Amino acid sequence: MGLMSEIHETAIIHPSSIIGENVTIGENCKIGPNCIIEGRTKIGANCVFVGFASIGTNAEHKTFFDKEGRTILCNNITVREFVTINAGTNGTTYIESDCIFLRGSHVGHDSHISEKSTISCNVIIGGHSHLQRGCNIGLGAILHQNTIIGAFSMVGMGAVVTKKSIIEPGKIYAGNPSKYIGENKIGLGRSLIYFEALEAERRSFRRLRHGT
Repeated sequence: MGLMSEIHETAIIHPSSIIGENVTIGENCKIGPNCIIEGRTKIGANCVFVGFASIGTNAEHKTFFDKEGRTILCNNITVREFVTINAGTNGTTYIESDCIFLRGSHVGHDSHISEKSTISCNVIIGGHSHLQRGCNIGLGAILHQNTIIGAFSMVGMGAVVTKKSIIEPGKIYAGNPSKYIGENKIGLGRSLIYFEALEAERRSFRRLRHGT
């Protein structure tokens, strides 16, 4: 563990894990064996890292291979085995609360994953992507860098989201390249999202896409 790291006294960290000097870890976090948490990384409360996770490592961008970046994970986040979350470049990689990252998933530099999103096994999220809240990304899906994924949408197993794809809130997409296949009625029902709330998410989605 780094001499300058700030680790809450209630956090439980396996002795085989490596914690960098500029890392902050909040209360009641559990960090399993052989995890690496480094960079300028801040982790909130009640987060669980099962094992062999790599968090806050330098961006996979040739200009930033040797430059320490910033990563923020909020509260109640579950990170399973072999997940990688890269630090930002000139910005920050930001993970909101209540997200789940399943085994072997990857979050590229400067991405923003909003609350209550689920990232399945082997998903690859390219850098500078923005996933709005409640997204469900299926097994092995690939998201091009700079992708915007609408709230409460579902990207199907093995789907490829290209730079031309538009993934709107509350809908289901599948295939290579990804195509609209229906409304995400089950996901919206489980999240208790109704018309007015979904319309608000659609307005937010349009602002993100057009940079306003």
